[in-house]
Amino acid sequence: MPALVAAAGAPPGAELSPAQRLRTIEVATAGRRRRLGPLRRSSARPGFARAFERLLDELLEHGPASLGGVSVARTEPLTTNDGSKFFLADGSWLLVRSSGTEPLVRVYTEATSAELRDALVEAGEHLVRGA
Repeated sequence: MPALVAAAGAPPGAELSPAQRLRTIEVATAGRRRRLGPLRRSSARPGFARAFERLLDELLEHGPASLGGVSVARTEPLTTNDGSKFFLADGSWLLVRSSGTEPLVRVYTEATSAELRDALVEAGEHLVRGA
């Protein structure tokens, strides 16, 4: 680390400025690239996109009649086209959507009680997993 601090242009033990911290990262990364070669990272999961698209289609076409024991009053696709929101008769709701940053599906809910909230989360997880 002292060599990296020196490479950033700071004396040993000194507090690094944001620019010096960035330079330290650049020096460390360059050294790693020399030792390991070009780096590549991929987190794409092609199967996820297709599976999620099928899930959205199924939820819109064959959405649940009830969630957590409360009837679903209406279902709306999100304007972002990455999920659906289910509005329950008592004013509660459940939202199922793609993370947008990770290959996973998120379940959100707001309910009239803690018990219903928990039941809705479980129902949402069941919808997503298809179990």
